[in-house]
Amino acid sequence: KRIILFVMLVLILFTGGCFSGEISTMEKNSDSKLVADGNSQEANEPAERSIGLGESVTISPIKFKVGSVTGYKKIGTSMLGKETKGEFYKVCLTLENLGKTSTYLYDATMIEPQFVLVDNQGRQFDSNIEYEMYITDAINMLEQLQPGLPLEGCKIFELPLNAKGLKFLISKGWLTNQAVAVTIKDAEVKHLQAETSMQDKVDQQMDEARASAQKQMDDLTRQFS
Repeated sequence: KRIILFVMLVLILFTGGCFSGEISTMEKNSDSKLVADGNSQEANEPAERSIGLGESVTISPIKFKVGSVTGYKKIGTSMLGKETKGEFYKVCLTLENLGKTSTYLYDATMIEPQFVLVDNQGRQFDSNIEYEMYITDAINMLEQLQPGLPLEGCKIFELPLNAKGLKFLISKGWLTNQAVAVTIKDAEVKHLQAETSMQDKVDQQMDEARASAQKQMDDLTRQFS
């Protein structure tokens, strides 16, 4: 029994060592290739690379390009929305599968690309799935990427007002040890009062419904006139 308990203890310690610890996207060493601006990074070289808005990076097989970052005080509609004492950050990017077969942005164990915002105080902010329900162009967690068909979408983060000097970290997960940081200059962030894409969609649907109802009424009027 002592031998069995000893073996079990060793297995527990080994497993804990493999799976414990904070997933830090910028303190990893790469064991495979990461490509940015046409340059490759070979195995065992640090995966810490920094690019800017509008630049692309490939973490095989997906190419990423962050196009814009916008801050909002409110997201959603007048009936269904969220407000914050800080600021919502909407980070919009383009994804493209450069492989030969379809792939998913996230796999079943959620260890595929991770998106994190980090400020100059070293604070890390995860995207919020709930808040992404209030915009029309959110990236679906189970998004399937077909080869050669770029996908555009956005992630929503909630940050305090004093968050400055942001970096958008893209990581393929702690099993692949690949990461890149997109540097976001404070002047590149547009600050608006409200994110209205959902409200705009609702308004458009209401306008279309009213127009359809009016057309049906006009058709009936002509038939019986």
